[in-house]
Amino acid sequence: MSPVRPNLDLAVIGNCEVSALIDDLGRIVWMCLPRPDGDSVFSALLTTEGGASAEGVFAVDMVDLASTEQHYRRNTAVVETILHDAHGGSLLIRDFCPRYRARGRMFRPMMLVRIVEPIAGRPVVRIRLRPTRNFGAEAVCGRAGSHHLVFPVNDLEYRVTTDASLSALAEQRQIVLDQPLVFVLGPNQTIEETPSVLAHSLLLEKPQLLARLGAHARHCLSNGRRRSSAPPSRSSSALSRTQARCSRRSLRRSRRGLRAGATGTTATAGSGTATSSYRP
Repeated sequence: MSPVRPNLDLAVIGNCEVSALIDDLGRIVWMCLPRPDGDSVFSALLTTEGGASAEGVFAVDMVDLASTEQHYRRNTAVVETILHDAHGGSLLIRDFCPRYRARGRMFRPMMLVRIVEPIAGRPVVRIRLRPTRNFGAEAVCGRAGSHHLVFPVNDLEYRVTTDASLSALAEQRQIVLDQPLVFVLGPNQTIEETPSVLAHSLLLEKPQLLARLGAHARHCLSNGRRRSSAPPSRSSSALSRTQARCSRRSLRRSRRGLRAGATGTTATAGSGTATSSYRP
């Protein structure tokens, strides 16, 4: 009798720095860090069970799974997997490795983003985050923080920051998916934004426009502080007129930024522009 072979109908995501393979059930079965030639933190592809393996996998297992769909988001390297259960519930898994332009050049961080959101009913899921090291020879236990887990691999530590319950992850407990959950796998560094804000800014928003508006607001605020701390050599009415001119200039700059941003392209994982608190 021939041995059972794992499913090799796999989707690939990446950003030219890291990459991962995802099976048709949305399970990450292969990923190496810190580069594609590094140690495999997800190594279920090497096992006969594939995505059903107890170790080396990042899976979202739906209870009473009935059918699945999988496709790439148009013109991107974003993989979308839809799972349907037998009770009319369904969920969407989005996976991508971000790539964005900042400070005049393209950044490709060691990062993978996973967004899991319900789209119908109240699906029940069990999330299995079971990394390994030494090419699947050894399971890795994470060190829990406030909203993250830290895992070691060789001389590297990486972090999974999430808004999901860490206890449910550790116990692999079934949960009702009634709100989106985000997982950001990357360097062991603090993310200033919430995982949801960071993930959707990299995927959907126009961060160039937001950053431009934020810069105008900070510029106007700093001008106001400098003027308010200056010696009282002007009358209060003159100072008020100066502050009003500053506000009008800031408003005009913001409007120009909005018009310029309206003609830009939306940031995606495959191409585009994005900003985040991550500093490569």
